[in-house]
Amino acid sequence: MRQRWFTGLAVLLCLFVLPVISALADIKVSTSTNGDGTNQIVMFTAEPGTENDAELAAALQEKLDDHFQQSEALRTFARVLGRGGETVIFERGFCCTNERFLSMLLIWNGQQPGGGRGSRPVSLCVDPKTGSQIMLDDLFLKADTAKARLEEMIETEILDSISD
Repeated sequence: MRQRWFTGLAVLLCLFVLPVISALADIKVSTSTNGDGTNQIVMFTAEPGTENDAELAAALQEKLDDHFQQSEALRTFARVLGRGGETVIFERGFCCTNERFLSMLLIWNGQQPGGGRGSRPVSLCVDPKTGSQIMLDDLFLKADTAKARLEEMIETEILDSISD
C-alpha cells in the first residue's frame, strides 16, 4: 500500500503539478531506454543548452548518476542482457522539463541496488539554472496543505488505477 502511495505521489507530481510551473530550460535532460524485451534500463542524461552550461550539466549528470544509481543499473543490465528468461531489471522513466524545473521519475522493478528484489519509484526535481534540488516546500506556500490534498487525490482518483 505504501509503495502504491509513493508511486502515485511521484506520478502525480511529475505529470500534473510540476508542468504548471513554466517553459524552456538552460540544461536539458533526456532519457534513453536500452533493453532486450525482457530486461530494460532507463538512463537520464544532462545536456548543456549552451557552452556556458557545460559545467552545470556535468555537475547535474553526477547528481543524476548518484540519485538514480545508474551505474548499478548498468552493471545489473550488462550481467543479464541477452540471457533471456526471467526479468531481472525493468525500468520505466519519465521526464518533464521547462525553464523552472527538470523533473524525473524512474520506476525501478526487479533486482534493486544491494541485491534485493522489488519495485520502487525514484524521483528528482531540480532547478535547471542552479542544479539545486527542488523540494515540496519550494513549490507551495503551505506544503502540509498541499501534501494533504495530493494524498487525497491519490487515494480517490489514482490509487485504484495503479496495480502492485
